Amino acid sequence: MSDYLLDFETLSKKIRLSRYTIYILISDDTFPKARKIGKASRWINSEIEEWMISLPTSSVDVPNYPKIEK
Repeated sequence: MSDYLLDFETLSKKIRLSRYTIYILISDDTFPKARKIGKASRWINSEIEEWMISLPTSSVDVPNYPKIEK
């Protein structure tokens, strides 16, 4: 793992989640905190990789999030 900063677009592609889903995880405090650089948000790559490793490996372990109406 190496440490570098990810912008939102790169983050989304890396973890293959939509902006909407990432914001839900952020609001649930289940996602690594972003670092602010000016007005921009950046995530530390090693923290994202650690988060990815910590994810459940089967659907039985996944929390049942309530559906959010758009």
